[in-house]
Amino acid sequence: MRLLSLILLLCCAATPAHAKSPRPFPAPAGFAQPDFGQAPADILGAFLNLPYREDGTIDEKGRWTLFADPSKEFRSPGLNCSGFALAGSRYILRENFSPPTAMRDRAGDSGPGAAMGEDWDFGWDLICNISEGRARALLTPGGGTADPAGYDGRYRGWELNSDKTWEELLPRFKPGRLYLLSFSKETKLPGYTLLHYHVGIIVKGPKGETFFFQTSSDGGKVNRRDLSTAKGMASLHRDFADRPGSKKMIAVLEVAIPASD
Repeated sequence: MRLLSLILLLCCAATPAHAKSPRPFPAPAGFAQPDFGQAPADILGAFLNLPYREDGTIDEKGRWTLFADPSKEFRSPGLNCSGFALAGSRYILRENFSPPTAMRDRAGDSGPGAAMGEDWDFGWDLICNISEGRARALLTPGGGTADPAGYDGRYRGWELNSDKTWEELLPRFKPGRLYLLSFSKETKLPGYTLLHYHVGIIVKGPKGETFFFQTSSDGGKVNRRDLSTAKGMASLHRDFADRPGSKKMIAVLEVAIPASD
């Protein structure tokens, strides 16, 4: 575990200040896409207020489309939480991920007829697939780290609504790194007991902010809150409150951001 932490530290320490280096991917018409040289918070800021669309994503060809039906193409923007995480990570990690790559069933334990439900670990698979092949580590309670390759969707991480979680996590978020989050909960949906139902991104801001970016059907658009403020944290707890018999938890995956050219 110490070796994994050292690799991340060395990768991030070698990252110079961001320089403007535009290398745009194919993008939908009308979308003011960011460039590689922007700071992570600015890259994700380019997506703010884009509307929510159920199952919506941007594919590697630059089309507004759907994860489940790539034959569909839309003229207007729309992203779900996974679509936003995929699109935002493209520019931060400088890799033109395709939706099928991001959706890969890592353990062969989901899909039609799966014992734990068709999409039970979708969020977990997504953040692991996006970070595949990079210096990365799960942040674990008690100051630890772990290689996510040794885990599957049964790993849930941190109690979202525990004060102890954020007392430990907030100081561990560092500049020069991308934090991919998978939210999970117990559920009574038919065929399911556990569901990785939501994903989001945390990056540090220029003034030390801890920005959490996400989109959801409730908010209706890509949004941001600063978890280093009482207001931002209260908003997180309000929007992700536990329900009787269903505790919300988050897996936090730290990924080194490539150096600017």
